[in-house]
Amino acid sequence: MTQTERTVELTLIAMCTGLTWLAGDLLAGVSDTGRVALTCAGVLLAQSLIRDFWFVWSKRGHKPTQAKHARCMCVESTLGMLGIVVGAVVLLAGFTTSLQTSALFWATAVGLTLVLGYFIKDYVLTWFPVRFKKDPDHMNIIVKW
Repeated sequence: MTQTERTVELTLIAMCTGLTWLAGDLLAGVSDTGRVALTCAGVLLAQSLIRDFWFVWSKRGHKPTQAKHARCMCVESTLGMLGIVVGAVVLLAGFTTSLQTSALFWATAVGLTLVLGYFIKDYVLTWFPVRFKKDPDHMNIIVKW
């Protein structure tokens, strides 16, 4: 990822956070922990998907690199899916707590989620041995079970 792409992504994170704050009156009110977890996980997965689409679109016409086989998963996608599962279980099982939310709450939640996604985007979780590993080119990994 080039410096320009990093700058653009950070600028978009700031813009999304600002837009969330501006639209905060539509989001503010009483919510619950399950919905908050689902929303943040959805934001994380959407960020990952948009970044992947951008990567594929910007690399069109380039010769693809050799695919690698590995037993690993993208940390960003793993956390997003875990958040979806946990949020759904909490929401459906009734373990949820009501929260009074505001525009600032939602802007902070979305902003922190996007910043987290920015910092973990290059990491994978390997299974044998279990560890976190930095691999900026993990789009070319074919997952082995």
